[in-house]
Amino acid sequence: MRKALTVELYVKVATDTFRISLLSEPGREQSFRSTEVFTTRRLLVGEFSIAENCLKKAIASVVGKSLIPKSVAVVIHPEEMVDGGLSQVEERIYRELCYGAGARKVALWVGKDLSPSELRKLLDKV
Repeated sequence: MRKALTVELYVKVATDTFRISLLSEPGREQSFRSTEVFTTRRLLVGEFSIAENCLKKAIASVVGKSLIPKSVAVVIHPEEMVDGGLSQVEERIYRELCYGAGARKVALWVGKDLSPSELRKLLDKV
C-alpha cells in the first residue's frame, strides 16, 4: 500500500469566499468565490452545504490529481464575523466544513494571519 502525501493548506474564510495557500508555497494565494451565497446576516458560513461544495472544489483545484493519494491538512481561519470569539457551534461548522471537503486533519485559528512556521506548529498540535 502506498503512503499518502500530506498537503498542508491555509484556508481563509471571508464573505462567500475561500482564499487558499499551500504551506509549501507561502505568499501564493488562490481565491475562490462561491457562485451561490453561503454567508448570512448572522453567520460567515450560514449555508453549510453551499460552502462545503465550494470548499471541496477549491481544495481539489489547489491540490490537483495524482497517482499517489494525497492527505489534506487544513488550518481554517475565519476572517470576518468573529467579534467576541466563536461559539462551539461555529467551531464545529468550520471543522466539519473542512472534513466534508476532504481534509484528514483540521486546525481552527481565529486571530492575526499566521506565518508558515506558526501554521506548521498549529498543525503539529492536531
